[in-house]
Amino acid sequence: MMNYPDAIQNYQAALGIRDSNIDARFRLALALFHENQLTESHHQLTRIIAGETDFRSAHYYLGLIYTKWNMMEKATEAYRTEIKFHPDHTQAMKHLTEADSMDLPEAKPLMDIINNAR
Repeated sequence: MMNYPDAIQNYQAALGIRDSNIDARFRLALALFHENQLTESHHQLTRIIAGETDFRSAHYYLGLIYTKWNMMEKATEAYRTEIKFHPDHTQAMKHLTEADSMDLPEAKPLMDIINNAR
């Protein structure tokens, strides 16, 4: 099992050396997410996306955070964006399908999103 508090310290130290280290920033965001530090994880993910819009899984984890915050419109948009950049991201598809099956007005049918991503 991952020791997330130690990981957070290590990734923060790595970013202190090189703030532009996007992989360390993403791993920091994940560790924060797993420690339920969602606001800080969200902050790190949005910094990643600001610099590299299509960074793999960044939008997916934003979707998970928005889901935990019950911000379903933002969550479904984040999942859509992840699928747009990475059509093979099965977990993003799964979460978007779940949102669609809940008949949320902001969730588009999954096939429309997949077809538009191609």
